Amino acid sequence: MPRRTDLPAMPLCNGCGACCGPVTARPDEVKRIRKYVKENGIEWQVEPVDADTISFACGFLRKQEDGSYQCAVHPVRPWTCRAFGVIKEMPCPLFPEAVVESIPRQKAQGLRLVDPSDRYLGENFEPGYLARIGGRGTGVALHAMAAAAIEENLRGARK
Repeated sequence: MPRRTDLPAMPLCNGCGACCGPVTARPDEVKRIRKYVKENGIEWQVEPVDADTISFACGFLRKQEDGSYQCAVHPVRPWTCRAFGVIKEMPCPLFPEAVVESIPRQKAQGLRLVDPSDRYLGENFEPGYLARIGGRGTGVALHAMAAAAIEENLRGARK
């Protein structure tokens, strides 16, 4: 069965970068990204962190002059990045109306979009990546924390 990767892009993205934390990537996606970064002279870049501190920053996320963020590997980003804000299980807290489809994890595994053995994207580009992000399983926790912070900021702005 061919892999489905044809999700529409999230039309309302404002480039806040909140969804750009630890994401998993399939081996074929990593291979495609490695080729792209080599051909385009792109490097994985992260700011150093103090001892006993964790950082969730994606090494392909680039801050722009206007304060927004842009992905350096956007054309070849993993499916999990493409899914954020577009599928019900990974909604953007700023634009929840942008979701177009439900693809629960079991369905995503059946479609070969994700696999339990997939590694974090950063593990393929940064030695010590798991230590920097606080270990396995932090991706789900990070996205939940980011969503909660964004929702709290929205509530504060509405008052």
